[in-house]
Amino acid sequence: MAFISGNAPWKRTGNDISYMDGNVGIGTTEPASLLEIEKSISRQQGAVALLTLDGIEASNTDLDAGDGVSMLFKIPYEGGISKIGASIAAVKNGIGDTDSTTDLVFSTSQNDETLDEAMRIDNNGNVGIGTTTFGAAAVTVLTLGNGTAPGALANTASIVSLVGELWAYDSGAVGTQLTSHPKEVMESSTHPFPFGFKSQNAYIGKEIIVDWTKLIASVENLTGESYHVINDIPKIDWDENLTNQLNDERERRIREKQDEEVEVTIAEAIEEVEVVEEIETDITESKFSLVDGKVHETITKVTEKVGTGNFVKQLKEGCRIDEKTGIVYSKKTRAEAEAIIVEPERLKMPAWMEKRLQETQQEVGIANYSR
Repeated sequence: MAFISGNAPWKRTGNDISYMDGNVGIGTTEPASLLEIEKSISRQQGAVALLTLDGIEASNTDLDAGDGVSMLFKIPYEGGISKIGASIAAVKNGIGDTDSTTDLVFSTSQNDETLDEAMRIDNNGNVGIGTTTFGAAAVTVLTLGNGTAPGALANTASIVSLVGELWAYDSGAVGTQLTSHPKEVMESSTHPFPFGFKSQNAYIGKEIIVDWTKLIASVENLTGESYHVINDIPKIDWDENLTNQLNDERERRIREKQDEEVEVTIAEAIEEVEVVEEIETDITESKFSLVDGKVHETITKVTEKVGTGNFVKQLKEGCRIDEKTGIVYSKKTRAEAEAIIVEPERLKMPAWMEKRLQETQQEVGIANYSR
């Protein structure tokens, strides 16, 4: 075509074409950025797709959870080059070609060109920041991975997960534990389900802990009134629930390692495969018809793949060649990934909870509880 020949702005390099002389407009003659896509949208037309990333299976092998399509962001770096900074990916949540449930994954790089998952929105509407596990029954849940307490920052308020407890911090760096079971109260109380309050500030070096169960018990003893109700609810098995979460997290870590590429030699990336051809044959079948009481022959065409005895070299699955540098890359196999992952840590049941599950004593009211 004329637009990639002579003095035209488009240039062909191998299998690539490039444009270096300005902006490209699709649907507009006045693009304001390197690429601008414009389309008129009618009322009640909804969100119109202006850009589609379409991933097609490359072989007959079922895709895994974590496979999908992504947008990669590269940021300026010294020496006139750019380095990997972040990505947004749409990945399969399940395994198999008939399962299209999808998660949206946001990843960032810590100055090492390795993308680390920062946030995920899964197919159930769950949002995870610093974590990918939500629990089997979770729907539209916000889950925070373990974080670090923030310092003082004017006109801000923050929430953070600290060792599995939810905390809120204000602009004066006053941290208040929102989950109402401070360790100091839970492990020292004999109440069947104690609760309390905890707040602290590192700048003044003070913290306050309130045992609400003991306070309510005192008020009930003074007034003769009851201010609490303890109900039985269906129990969940701790070990079973935790095992499911650990398995999900382990699978995520394996997929993450499998996605990492390592440089290999061309000999390691090449394999010989036999060339096959499709041969069509006729199969004759005899069937008795109840309509006319006769036997009729039917011919069915069957196509099968047959080896030709000829072999060709091709890249192994998971390998690719950078056409600009000639460097060959390969992704890790599942076995290789399993050998190097850091196994997720199994969370131990809190001591106060374990103690109560082991006890067979009758639950007591708050007014009768002693600390």
